[in-house]
Amino acid sequence: MKVSYSTLFSLLIPWAVASLFADNPRVSYAIAWLGHFLIFYFTLSGKVVPFKTGSIRNRVMEPIVINQIIFAGFSGVSTIFYFLSINGYYYLTPLDFYMPDKKLIEMTAECQRLYFLGHWGLIAGICLGKKNEKPPEWKVIVGKSPSLFLLAISGIAFGLFLAFRSINGLIQVALMFEALNMVSAILALAIAVKEKNVVTIAIALTLFIVNISAALVSGWKEQLLIPFLLLGFFLYQTYPKTVIFGAPILGFFYFTYIPTFNQIFRNLTWEKGENAQVALQIAIAGTLEAESEDITDNNWTFLTNRLSEVNMLIRYKEFVPQLHDYYGFQILQQSAINLIPRVFYKNKPITESVVMQRVFDAGAVSNISNVSAKPAFIADCYLTAGAIGVLLGTFTLGYIIAFASTFAEKLFGGYAFGTSLMYNSFFNDLWRGNCFEFISTSIFWGLIILFIIHHLARYGKIILPKDSSEPELMI
Repeated sequence: MKVSYSTLFSLLIPWAVASLFADNPRVSYAIAWLGHFLIFYFTLSGKVVPFKTGSIRNRVMEPIVINQIIFAGFSGVSTIFYFLSINGYYYLTPLDFYMPDKKLIEMTAECQRLYFLGHWGLIAGICLGKKNEKPPEWKVIVGKSPSLFLLAISGIAFGLFLAFRSINGLIQVALMFEALNMVSAILALAIAVKEKNVVTIAIALTLFIVNISAALVSGWKEQLLIPFLLLGFFLYQTYPKTVIFGAPILGFFYFTYIPTFNQIFRNLTWEKGENAQVALQIAIAGTLEAESEDITDNNWTFLTNRLSEVNMLIRYKEFVPQLHDYYGFQILQQSAINLIPRVFYKNKPITESVVMQRVFDAGAVSNISNVSAKPAFIADCYLTAGAIGVLLGTFTLGYIIAFASTFAEKLFGGYAFGTSLMYNSFFNDLWRGNCFEFISTSIFWGLIILFIIHHLARYGKIILPKDSSEPELMI
């Protein structure tokens, strides 16, 4: 796959210009923020690396699309609301008598330049990692109905999730099969709609509603968004206009009502210990009955303080290197230790405690808080080695993402089954990016599980050589 290096490196220009305007933080921020959309345009239009099919439409589950949109969207693009708020805006309305904190604005602009650098590093790694991919040597045999085949995978994955969940120390593996259960069910729904198969549509739609219900009572807003994102990506290939038209409507309802719902639900379940089902009913009723001003306030709080993690990155920049040296190889060493199974290292530190210690040290959250606020991937890159750490870390992540996708396609017959299903099930932790320790574990176990499943599927005659006459999975 040919990479346009001139186009790729020219996409660094907004970062260079934003750095030149560092003394004017508002202009610097604006240039860096708008630069994300320049990267989106050139990469998603195939001007850096062309899509195999010549169009994004049939490759939306590729890392250059789904990983980039989620990673850069949550990290760099979402900061606009926080930036507006610290400049004295409530939505687009300027507040009277508001005195902006100049130092905070400067720090936010610095963080935005880091986010842009991280975005560029990610797509550079993905593009270079994908350039040497080869045609798959295997194909997946699905029978007469791909949607029924995928529903069968969903059922098997759910059984494996329950089995591994009951084994001490294998919760990470269990969660990967839980993801496979969800992704395969949603992909089955998208294919069933295309097939116009009423039976599989009914089954898959029921499973989709179950996933949404589970997400609602999880207390995590992202868990509710993921099934809709996946369904939108899967349906885009067949119904692009419907998805493009429907996505803003769905987004409006999500950002209008979910922050208020989630605030009520978390307060009832996490703070007061209320039963989840009871809390669900109260939260729905409370959201529907809430005053419009309360909903508007809750939404602005969500958009400015919880959608983006830029305020956390600012805390880390205030901590490192002024109060603490860059961590260097320390976090990488901790990540390597975390890969050792506890059965071989009985005194292995608790990963959550190790990660949260640097959060507490930086003062990002109080050490008496009952929260898990692990550093985002770019934050860990910065803590490791500053701006160069962000560039090298995101490039490495992008390269690994491309390798994992290519590896999945090699083992599972190409894009349809390899990337769309297997890669996005076992490596969805890489969409948004997590702290180093959890990212490394996801990559390690994901590659191992893909390899094991491939050989089991070959033994069961589900995967055959590419030149066999059996039909393969088509999306």
